[in-house]
Amino acid sequence: MAEHALIHLTASEAAAEIARGAISAEDYARACLERIEALDGEIKAFTHLDRDHALSQARALDERRAQGQPIGPLHGVPVAIKDIIDTADYPTELGSPLAAGRRPWKDATAVAKLRAAGAVIIGKSVTTGRRAIRMITRARPAARRRDRQRRSPRIWSRSRSAARPTDR
Repeated sequence: MAEHALIHLTASEAAAEIARGAISAEDYARACLERIEALDGEIKAFTHLDRDHALSQARALDERRAQGQPIGPLHGVPVAIKDIIDTADYPTELGSPLAAGRRPWKDATAVAKLRAAGAVIIGKSVTTGRRAIRMITRARPAARRRDRQRRSPRIWSRSRSAARPTDR
């Protein structure tokens, strides 16, 4: 298949072609990376893109398939991870200068599942700092509720009836 035609494959088409050996994961990743590099200067969709690391992941997946080992449903499909999701091999900076250079020690569960399915993690896509702050503050709603209850002069109860003045 011509290299320029590779970028027009859907993820499921690419995974099927890689699984049957018609194309390699490395060739597909290379075609996708070249397309990203051609357009990302204008779009600026990526905060981190490591061509060499992505291609080494793809080569390892090609070797796995060549050895007859089982492959996953996303075998060889390049995937970008939002910069608010932890990846062990790329920085996760949460779209904020306050987290610049932050390197998680392990993958988030979603990333680990993508890797187990055979995805090639090509890099991190841009996110805004405001979105990251919202994600962090929503992560612990029970703690926020307890904190709000401690600071509030109002009496809290399950029915909240104790907090309301009587009508009489």
